[in-house]
Amino acid sequence: MGVADSATEEDIKQAYRRLAFENHPDRNAGDADAHKRFIAINCAYEFLISGKPCGEILNQARAGAFGVPEDEKFKLDSPWGYFLWWRDRYFG
Repeated sequence: MGVADSATEEDIKQAYRRLAFENHPDRNAGDADAHKRFIAINCAYEFLISGKPCGEILNQARAGAFGVPEDEKFKLDSPWGYFLWWRDRYFG
């Protein structure tokens, strides 16, 4: 989400609002990946605020909906590994 490791809850909330606004599917009509990015942003926010993984996103990723990579860069057997993979995939 582009926040520092030392970001406060308010910093995370501001980054979430900015990204959700920019990537909302209604604002990006015709972009097939807008919905996926929007869900990933919501999941990242939920994870950063509550520390709990986003069940819907994890289920989709495990089912291959997001093209889970086959390399060993990330440990995809844990929620944290999925979060790191999404962060790199969608936010570079």
